[in-house]
Amino acid sequence: MKQKLKRVGFFEELRHGRPDGSRLKEAVSPSAWHPEMARITSYLVRGSVLRASPGLVRDVLAEGSPVIGGLQILTDGTWAWPSDLAYYVEQYHVRLPEAFVEHMAKFGWEPPVLEPGQLAELELEP
Repeated sequence: MKQKLKRVGFFEELRHGRPDGSRLKEAVSPSAWHPEMARITSYLVRGSVLRASPGLVRDVLAEGSPVIGGLQILTDGTWAWPSDLAYYVEQYHVRLPEAFVEHMAKFGWEPPVLEPGQLAELELEP
């Protein structure tokens, strides 16, 4: 049986978001929201690639919607998030669920490196 991953950062405004996802604009914080924000951002960019897409993602909050980069779904084996989440955390201080932040801290802000066999056992919840 495959392990189901918890989703974070699949905001409803994003093309790769979920209709039942939280709103990105509501998650934006006007100031730095966490003293470990640099470590959080670093953790987010270093997750293991679960899926990759040839398409590009754009900043839905900025005028002109500049390109952020390619889209990947990253994971640490428990949580899954889109690759643009790190950008939104860094640029807009988007708040994350406290359970996810506590999870990252538990790993010392260092996501585990998952092997292909481990990744094959993971499943995104619909």
